[in-house]
Amino acid sequence: MRTSKAVALGIVLTLTATVPAAAGEADWRQGGYDGGHSRFNIAESTLRPRNVSRLRLDWVRRIRPDVTFIYEYMAAPFLVADGRVFGAWSGSEAPYDVLAAFDESTGERLWTRRFADGVWPVAASGSTTVVDRWLVRTPGVLALDASTGSTRWSLEGAEPVVSDRAVRHVIATERETDVRRILSIEVASGEVLWSRRLRVRGWSPWSPSVLLARRLVVVPVWTGTRRRLVVVRTDDGATAWSMRARGTPVAVANGTILTIRVDRRHEGSQIVEGIDLERGRILWSFRSPAYTTIGAAGGGRAFVDHLRCMEGCEGDYGGTYRSTVTALDLATGRVLWRRAGNEAHGTVAWWAEALANSLLYVDRLRHGRATFGALDASTGRLRWVSTFGPRGVSGAIHIVANGAVFGALRFGERGGRIVRLAMPRQARSGASRGRDGS
Repeated sequence: MRTSKAVALGIVLTLTATVPAAAGEADWRQGGYDGGHSRFNIAESTLRPRNVSRLRLDWVRRIRPDVTFIYEYMAAPFLVADGRVFGAWSGSEAPYDVLAAFDESTGERLWTRRFADGVWPVAASGSTTVVDRWLVRTPGVLALDASTGSTRWSLEGAEPVVSDRAVRHVIATERETDVRRILSIEVASGEVLWSRRLRVRGWSPWSPSVLLARRLVVVPVWTGTRRRLVVVRTDDGATAWSMRARGTPVAVANGTILTIRVDRRHEGSQIVEGIDLERGRILWSFRSPAYTTIGAAGGGRAFVDHLRCMEGCEGDYGGTYRSTVTALDLATGRVLWRRAGNEAHGTVAWWAEALANSLLYVDRLRHGRATFGALDASTGRLRWVSTFGPRGVSGAIHIVANGAVFGALRFGERGGRIVRLAMPRQARSGASRGRDGS
């Protein structure tokens, strides 16, 4: 589950199919998979509708957080790059002040680094992991050696947001009094390739709203009470186009910017709009009668998560909710199919997380148990479902990479587990159970 969901992360969950993809072939190198935050792994080809239901438990590792203080409102991303899995969780100093790397094939921990501030893994390559220092007075960019966790270079004041797919450069933002600066930084050296100042007045949306696709950077800017989308070119920072926009950009896929805004005419509703990335023209709009996010987008479809309170929802996720996953045509906004989840108390029902090879990966937290599933992206048919652990589990599927699904399980004060599920004939002989991975 992403930042909009009440999840506390403590570990990494891995599920592997019969024939693993070649190492690095279908990595998930940044949060949201690509600069457009589409969560669509276009390179994944191993897991498919015909074999995903055969996954079985192979091995388990334990993770023991230093303390049980973990923020419930934010889920740090997990990245997979060149045989390593990078993840962050909360220790004793700040939310997500611990960053670690794991071996992708075995789950063994390779290194751990603790920070005085919160950190957020943004992008990773074979040699460098780019980290955002956040929840501090002076944020900054950190580039870490992917094999050891040591610092390669740092840049204070900027917040890294998105990267190109190969993680050669990263887009970052700086906020001054009445100016928002967009920077392009070379990952290998930390050199600022170009910067662009955008005049703002009043509050400006925070950096994860910035998106990157087709050599264009989508930047939301507030000028007084008006919101605009400014699109600049990645080669020199020059403006490609700008337009007045009422929504916040959340994803880009197939040349369409997806934005979400409040529907002021219908209480509790939100509106999803599709905007042409190249021309800045509104293509379609779709009204949702509930809280809405974009679960994933790609292959000509956008998968929209709706969450409606049924009763007793005064607190955060404290009541009874009903969720629906809706597939929209990215070109027209037409509804292709809907799948409604059951009512769930204390948390959410089905929620779309990632898209790969005709499968939409979803999860559900119900009655304190985590259930993971995969839907046929074309029809919404349930292809795989599995429930993990005893009651008290909070969990999420985050990413799909190299024939595997990576996510999280956590058992409250008992910490978490790293687990791997594989096809029965692929289970390694002598696979360990319950080994301490701390």
